[in-house]
Order: sequence, then C-alpha cells, then structure tokens
Amino acid sequence: MGKVTPHQAEAVRQLLDDEGKSIRVISKLTGVSRGTVSRIAAGKWRPHVPKKPEVRDTPDAKRPVGLCPVCEVKVYMPCRACAVREFMRKKRRF
Repeated sequence: MGKVTPHQAEAVRQLLDDEGKSIRVISKLTGVSRGTVSRIAAGKWRPHVPKKPEVRDTPDAKRPVGLCPVCEVKVYMPCRACAVREFMRKKRRF
C-alpha cells in the first residue's frame, strides 16, 4: 500500500476510539501498517504533503540552456565542465 490518506487515518482513529480494536486488527482491516496505525494512535502521524518543485534562484538560472558542442550534454551555456577541462589541460602543459 502507498501513502495513507487523511480519510484512511480518520477511519483508523474511529476504529481506535469508538470500537476499541487493537492495532493489529485495525492494520488487517484497513491495510495500513501496524507502525503507521501506532503513529496515528499516538498522534504522531502527519499527512503526506508533496514537495513543491524547487525554484532555482541562482546565476545559472539566468544563463541560456543549450547543448554543449564539446561534451554534447544539455547545460547552462557556456559549459563550465568544458571550461574546467580546458583550463586543466592548459595547466598541465606548463
């Protein structure tokens, strides 16, 4: 089973409070793991909230995206990896 919905958590709470069933029985009835039922009973369970997509506020985000002609990877142009490789190659010559 995937994430527990708030509706399922409410059903677990109702079975715990109103009917006084054990954690093991509630787990079998609802399909929610015993650990999750225990957390719901203790009040430690929180509903899953999907993460918001990360907004990039970096200098890279302002640079154009393109295909690097050297390494053929989609990067923020100019390709820093290629610039570092070139720098290291020149540095070794001396």
